[in-house]
Amino acid sequence: MIKSIFKGSLFKLFDFIRPLIVIPFFIRTYGVESYGIYVQIILMSSLAFPIIDLGIGMGIQRYSQELKNIKDRLEVFKAQRFFILLFVFFYFGIISIPSIRDLLFGKFESFLLIFSTLAYVIIFSLNNTLQGVLRADSKIGKLVKYRGLFAVIEAAMLIAILQVHKQFDYIYVSAMVLAQSAYFYYLNKEANGIGTRFQIDLKFTDKTKEFFRYSLFLIPSALIGWITSSSDRFFITSYFGPEYTGYYSAIAQYAGYMNLIVFPFTFVFFKEYGRLYDEDFKKFLRFYGKTFFICVALSVIYFIIFFLLSIPIYKLYLGLEIRPEFRTLLLWFLISFFLINISSFLSIYMLISKNTKSMLFAIIAGSLANIVLNGFFLENYFYVNASYYWAISVGIQVIIMVSFIFKNILKFEKSIIC
Repeated sequence: MIKSIFKGSLFKLFDFIRPLIVIPFFIRTYGVESYGIYVQIILMSSLAFPIIDLGIGMGIQRYSQELKNIKDRLEVFKAQRFFILLFVFFYFGIISIPSIRDLLFGKFESFLLIFSTLAYVIIFSLNNTLQGVLRADSKIGKLVKYRGLFAVIEAAMLIAILQVHKQFDYIYVSAMVLAQSAYFYYLNKEANGIGTRFQIDLKFTDKTKEFFRYSLFLIPSALIGWITSSSDRFFITSYFGPEYTGYYSAIAQYAGYMNLIVFPFTFVFFKEYGRLYDEDFKKFLRFYGKTFFICVALSVIYFIIFFLLSIPIYKLYLGLEIRPEFRTLLLWFLISFFLINISSFLSIYMLISKNTKSMLFAIIAGSLANIVLNGFFLENYFYVNASYYWAISVGIQVIIMVSFIFKNILKFEKSIIC
């Protein structure tokens, strides 16, 4: 168990190499306003990923036994190829609107930046899907190795760009695309080349249809979850400008390392949770409850230590100006990420129990709260209020999830007794 958690932690730590090592150079070289635009490009990738992925990355882990052979997997992946084509047309249609281009790219807008952003979004999404394939095949060691290699290559490339190119534009994003392409090569090779096998038709077997009845519900869940966790940046850019988005996002980025705590459990034990749920529900509850308690305890410890050490972290390491609103933002970000850790663990239960509709309802409620609060009130106050609204939105989501899970446990217990 400890070895598996270590691998999961190492994988997630590699995911944070860019913000840990590269972003301090980025902010000092390009400034907070450029960082605001960069953050929006990253958030566009996380928004597009569920659409391109079609829930395959997570779904294939839950259906790893049913989708063992390459033929069945190609049935699933051919749908993804079709949606990539649709996404490209959709992207250029949206980008053709001047107000959208101005919101996303501001004064940095250029055709090459728009095109390199599209390339990054697609390759980023494909890599996340392939990561799910390697998890389903229990190739965690290989996945950690490739992730580490990618993280080092990307960090080296981006730092080199920052030393020789002093203006944020398509060159920086293109370097990100090259690094993701190298990562794709290794992942695809380990996944038997499934990422480069092209077959586009919409005829599916019953097994594939059952899979998509599960996985497609993950798409709206992920998209709506994105609204809760990320849409506030675009509201801030729209109302106050990208410079405020950059400052807000820089503080949130480093407070968000609290997610390192929950990730190893969800990353490593997803298949084990599913197996125990199917075989022995009471044993599953004991194991799930134990790991949940560990996650909450570690999150509380992180909350306290990070808040106490925040000034040297942000001022000395990141080079960020400590403004009057700094501590207020940080406190509410830490509260939000603590709730997100809880929400992530609760989501695992709902995915394992195949209760994706209930999970979708909870996420919709949280996202609606976020949209209403930011859309109707943020403009009349200060951008700091977005951090309050974020915590409130995630809190609503957690409360609803807890109620559904308790109902599921009681229902399961009654069925065992009967």
